[in-house]
Amino acid sequence: MRRRKFLITLLGVLLIVPLFLGLMQTAQAAESDNVTIELHKLAFTDDEDHVIKNTGEQLNDLQGGTPLSGITFSVYDVTEAFYKEYAAGETAETIQSNISENAKIYETAEALKGTVATSDTGVASFSLPKKSGSRDAVYLFVEEQPADTATAHIEAGDPFVIALPIYVNNAELSTIMVYPKNKIKQVAPAVDGKRFVKIDKDNEKQTLAGAQFIFINDAGEYLVKAADEDYGWDNDPDPSSLVIKTSDKNGAFSIENLAYGKYSAKEIKAPDGYVQSDQLIPFTVEEGSGSATAPVVKVKNVKKTTPSTTPSTTPHGSTTPGGKNLPKTGEVRTSTLSLIGLLIVAAAVLIYFWRKRALDKK
Repeated sequence: MRRRKFLITLLGVLLIVPLFLGLMQTAQAAESDNVTIELHKLAFTDDEDHVIKNTGEQLNDLQGGTPLSGITFSVYDVTEAFYKEYAAGETAETIQSNISENAKIYETAEALKGTVATSDTGVASFSLPKKSGSRDAVYLFVEEQPADTATAHIEAGDPFVIALPIYVNNAELSTIMVYPKNKIKQVAPAVDGKRFVKIDKDNEKQTLAGAQFIFINDAGEYLVKAADEDYGWDNDPDPSSLVIKTSDKNGAFSIENLAYGKYSAKEIKAPDGYVQSDQLIPFTVEEGSGSATAPVVKVKNVKKTTPSTTPSTTPHGSTTPGGKNLPKTGEVRTSTLSLIGLLIVAAAVLIYFWRKRALDKK
């Protein structure tokens, strides 16, 4: 009886083992049915021709290229088109070139196998079947046109074809590394300007001359003079380096050659007889904003009705970029010391006469 149970158990184990081994083999086969293709995207900022010899293996000498993130690639199965031309007698190199040059023909929804964007390290990774039907797969990789930045134009790389399998030293690669490149052209930022007019708040027909202004960007930095008459920005500028604009007899002043963006003007000197404004005047520089037909920013001042408390440029004070009036060191101290001295002298005189009177009574 025991022997019979043992044989039944052994038979069950023998039946399960092949099934288990079969599942393992199926999993391994499924895993090996795919190949990993890594696209390492490189950017070059100069005009030199950089030749990258792609072998499928990792390259360590990137010739000065830097990884480029956010570049989107789509991959298409072009196996059928490849073997159709191959059967007609074309070489593999010629077919790959033909498909790359006419990539638009093959960019169909049916052929699309995936879309991936490069990571922060510039890598887009695809896991793709080695076979398309019964034949070795052939894939077309197409890069979307990257968006331009404010200072650079990025040229899209050319489409390229990978025909599987790829061998190195007679060994098939399970991970294929490709290093497509982009060329980045630095471009000057788009610039324009803005026009202003200084007027009386209560009588807008009255234009005001002699008002002075400085300019601040949205990061809180001040517009300063730089080499070759270009502008620069500084968050703690020397007052002598500030770019200052003064309203003319028609109340007009303007700023030119600023990159598109948001800015503010700050009044640092009011017209004679008017109160200096402490308000920032926001404005936007964009296409056409500085043209003669663009709207003019009206900057209004109020006439003085009481003694001015506005910053002064007389020897008794100095104006900072923020419009603060700073008294000269020692003015308050001198006045205080003079008063204390008078009090001491007066006290000494009183004590002298008080003692003299006391002695006279004796």
